Amino acid sequence: MHPVWWWEDGDAPVALVTARRTPVKVAHLAASPVVSCFYWDPAHDTVAIEADAEWVAPQDVADAWARVAAVPAPVGFDPAIIWPDGPGSPDCNFLRVVAHRVVATPAGRLGLCWRR
Repeated sequence: MHPVWWWEDGDAPVALVTARRTPVKVAHLAASPVVSCFYWDPAHDTVAIEADAEWVAPQDVADAWARVAAVPAPVGFDPAIIWPDGPGSPDCNFLRVVAHRVVATPAGRLGLCWRR
């Protein structure tokens, strides 16, 4: 999973995540549209994110593709690595993720918590 994050109008961190719309993912998100992301680096700094998730509408997949591809690496990436035929590939989808809680913890210190 490689989410590409940004702040949307200063309100909350938002990400796009490449995803195939499998029956299991569809069922899980229909039952509970919440995801967690966890980042760790070798210095033991961590970030934990709790977020609401929804599928990007089919008519907006090309825009999501362009947004992810426009962000320089290593944050952004070329989705063609996954879908060489482009955003029109039948299994090309994205999740839009909106954070409602972020906890950043530098190694050996207390974490900082942001809530929407």
